[in-house]
Amino acid sequence: MALDVEVRPGKQTAAAHTRPGLWQFLRGLPRSARPALLRGDCAYGTDQLMREAEAEAVPYLFKLKQTKRVKGLIERLFAEPVWMPAGQGWQGIDTTLP
Repeated sequence: MALDVEVRPGKQTAAAHTRPGLWQFLRGLPRSARPALLRGDCAYGTDQLMREAEAEAVPYLFKLKQTKRVKGLIERLFAEPVWMPAGQGWQGIDTTLP
C-alpha cells in the first residue's frame, strides 16, 4: 500500500530530497495510524535519517551502504559467536559502527 506519493524532478529522487516531506507526512498522522515500519534502501540508511526515526519512535529497516568501514565491521561480526536467534530461523546481532 502506498501511503503517499510525491513526484519530483529526476535529479531530486535522492533520500535527502524526500526526507522533509516524509517527516511532515508522518507527523501529520495520529500515532495509531503511523506505519508499523519505515523501510528504505541504502540511500535512506544514513545516520541522520535513523536518528530522526528514533526521535519520532518510528521503527525502521534500512539497507546500509557497504562502505569500507561497514564491510570491515561485517567481517568482524561474522567471526564472533555472539549472534542471537531473531525468529523464523534467522539470527541477529545489535552493534554500533565505530
